[in-house]
Amino acid sequence: MIKNSQVNVRFDEQTDNLLEETAKSLGVSKSALVRHLTKTFLDDVKKSGSLKMKPNWVSLLEPADARSTSR
Repeated sequence: MIKNSQVNVRFDEQTDNLLEETAKSLGVSKSALVRHLTKTFLDDVKKSGSLKMKPNWVSLLEPADARSTSR
């Protein structure tokens, strides 16, 4: 997949460290993790028609996991 835009985002040190640690534990890059979380979140906003300030990540990520393992 071709990535056609770049967004510069600055995270506080604690969030940046958490992203880095999580990405490393999953075996993906920090950028890939941010892309996945962003897409999953936006898909849910589009589906529900509303913005949830505290999304239920378990319910969001389970369908995404199923898509990746069903190939």
